[in-house]
Amino acid sequence: MNIDRITYLVDRLHTGIISDVENNELLTWYRSVAYQDAEYPTEELKVKGRMLYRLLKDTGFIHQLETKRRRLKSIWYSAAACLLLSFFALTFFLYSAKDRDKGQLLVQENKVDYLPGGNKAQLLLDDGSVIDLNSHQSSLIMGDKITYADGSMVENKEVLRKGSSQLELSIPRGGQYQLTLADGTKVWLNSESRLKYPLHFTGKERTIELEGEAYFEVSHNYKPFVVKTDRQRIQVLGTKFNVSSYSDNTVATTTLLEGSVRVSTPYGNNLLAPGHELVVTTSGSKMNEVYAKDAIAWKEGLFVFDNITLDAVMDKVSRWYNVDIHFVDEGLKKELVFAVIKKSENISVVLDKIASTGIAAFKVERGHINVTKNSKK
Repeated sequence: MNIDRITYLVDRLHTGIISDVENNELLTWYRSVAYQDAEYPTEELKVKGRMLYRLLKDTGFIHQLETKRRRLKSIWYSAAACLLLSFFALTFFLYSAKDRDKGQLLVQENKVDYLPGGNKAQLLLDDGSVIDLNSHQSSLIMGDKITYADGSMVENKEVLRKGSSQLELSIPRGGQYQLTLADGTKVWLNSESRLKYPLHFTGKERTIELEGEAYFEVSHNYKPFVVKTDRQRIQVLGTKFNVSSYSDNTVATTTLLEGSVRVSTPYGNNLLAPGHELVVTTSGSKMNEVYAKDAIAWKEGLFVFDNITLDAVMDKVSRWYNVDIHFVDEGLKKELVFAVIKKSENISVVLDKIASTGIAAFKVERGHINVTKNSKK
């Protein structure tokens, strides 16, 4: 789609006279370019240019015809953004960050801040021993011996027997790690997650157990691959999908990117097609059509908050930065957030960008963050 057509459609969207056909055309165009920067990052200026395409969704302008909920403040950008500034004000959340030493609490000039999480994990063996994994590595490979992705040994001897030895990879708050199972399946584990699995798959099924969140790229095999959580049983042969099932969250989701999965819950069986997610709550389950790559943005180093509640946003922030959240005003939990922010930022940067929309204010303390009403709203 050329810029003249984009400009025409955006103008009609902004004035509220866009037709359903035109709205679908604009949304289809947005979807086609939305994640180019996340998957193929280049220099900052080009990334910001491509992020212009995402602004239509992230600022809520595509949502405004459906929700009519609220207007967002404006943050102006030069270059490509100027093409559309004559039609509407933009809220833009993407900030570059250089590599930095990983840590947690940072105090400079009496100001408290939190650094982003990093590669942290423990491997629990079937004999009860625990291995603290190298934080300078990011991936673990299972086999007759346990190695990192570069081939270096986790242990200088074979600590595991061949067979059905059960292992557990545990990711703390503020951590993440990647794992390649014995069958070649790749797993990315998010903060505060646990994965139980055998060293070798010997039964009729390749069965693992998950608590927390993980993205799977399952290797093709005649044996079904099964992921068990406390609320779901997910069965596949070879596919790509994301599962989020934290024990302290009343909502569990399975999102499918490629292939096909069958999800069994207390409320019945569901067959997912690509671009769909199954949401399971304490009262039932629901199938939704979604942009599936949003579900794995965490794996690509991004926070993507696309029309989700502030309560859900702060839950993700809490896990990544390993800090507790306190809502002074409980009513703020249902405020909607639209933002795309790099996970490599300090927590102060993330909170500042959310606060700039006017929905809430944040006070970073030692050990927790207070969420209050924004007095300037």
